[in-house]
Amino acid sequence: MYKPPLYRHLIIFCLCIVFLSSSHATAQNMDTLLRELSSQMHNPVNLAKEKEAVNTLYESGKKHLNNNNVEAALVVFLQCLDKTQSLKLPKLKAKVCRKLSSIHQEVGDFDLAYSYQLQSLEIHERTSDSLGIAKSLYEIGNIFFFQQSFELALQNYSKAKKIGKQLGDSIGIYSCLGAIGSVHNRLKNIDKSLKLNLEALRLAEDMNYTEGIAYALHNTATDYYDLGNYETALDYYQKALSYKKEIGDKFDQIPTLQSLGFVYLDMSKTQQALTLFNEALELAKTIDSKHRKSEIYQSLSIAYERNNNTTEAFR
Repeated sequence: MYKPPLYRHLIIFCLCIVFLSSSHATAQNMDTLLRELSSQMHNPVNLAKEKEAVNTLYESGKKHLNNNNVEAALVVFLQCLDKTQSLKLPKLKAKVCRKLSSIHQEVGDFDLAYSYQLQSLEIHERTSDSLGIAKSLYEIGNIFFFQQSFELALQNYSKAKKIGKQLGDSIGIYSCLGAIGSVHNRLKNIDKSLKLNLEALRLAEDMNYTEGIAYALHNTATDYYDLGNYETALDYYQKALSYKKEIGDKFDQIPTLQSLGFVYLDMSKTQQALTLFNEALELAKTIDSKHRKSEIYQSLSIAYERNNNTTEAFR
């Protein structure tokens, strides 16, 4: 059922008061009252305060995410999204959509992740925000990558890298180098992948970009592992894990713990591998990452089977 806006009720109520208090109320009096009410509804000071409150809400969501409190972050970002729409704040809405996309991507809900990222991309394109376009293309590449659509991932990463070079965005270029390297690794172009990942590592070190160094170390370790150089892979993975623990990144500690586990498994050190897989599982449970938990259970099954513990392997 249609409900008239609140301001209409306020207008009617105020007009009744005017009528009852004075039988000589004039059209001029009512015009003055209407102007005052309209002024309250469109007060720029109130609007500025609302916008400031939405920005504060967004920063609160980021803090929850940094503290690995994913559920709280999701609630806050959804509230923030609603406010950005009602207040018509497209740039902030694009950033909120990217955050929501990242959350859904991490828990394995790729359809929602893609939907939010597309909304972000559309806003960036409409506002001619080149940096925003590059970031969205990169994240869309990630969504395709984790669904093993590697050619589509490569297309989006390459577009993002091209824009990054045009803008001179070193962090964006670094991210795309690592991502493209990962695609080539999955496509079994290991030498090409190693070259790209070492380039990304050097760039991250030049920028003193701690988070970037951690990811580049992990990717480089994966290449050495695939080339059969287990000792070097072990060294790079351990360094990567150390950096990730330093920055408190629980999300990305999980794949490094798993990868370390497989190195130990291939070095016939099954107990060390099981310890690492179980550590990864506990982290995945704390952030409720469905696709990570599924991967880890498979890893544990392989480890138990190699340890001749078929009962645990098929649990």
